[in-house]
Amino acid sequence: MCREFTIKKVRGTRKEASLSKIRIQSRYITIQELAEKKNFSIVLLCEIADVSHASYYKWLKRQPGAREVENQQLTVSIQHLYTQVGGIYGYRHDD
Repeated sequence: MCREFTIKKVRGTRKEASLSKIRIQSRYITIQELAEKKNFSIVLLCEIADVSHASYYKWLKRQPGAREVENQQLTVSIQHLYTQVGGIYGYRHDD
């Protein structure tokens, strides 16, 4: 069976692409919070944030990927361990 693969060309480096994704996601989160807490119009907020309201709604309905779920679980575990050890990292040195 022969499969055809398409290569998606990304402008810049992977790090830049990741930063761009984070920036857009932070816009979506801000829109969501302002719409819920301040009762602002989503269409207006999307226009101000320079994102389409269709992409905002698509982001809103998305399902988190396996990696994202795993990262969230790790974050919770790390925060739990942090509180257990009283915020101390690494090996204690007796000075």
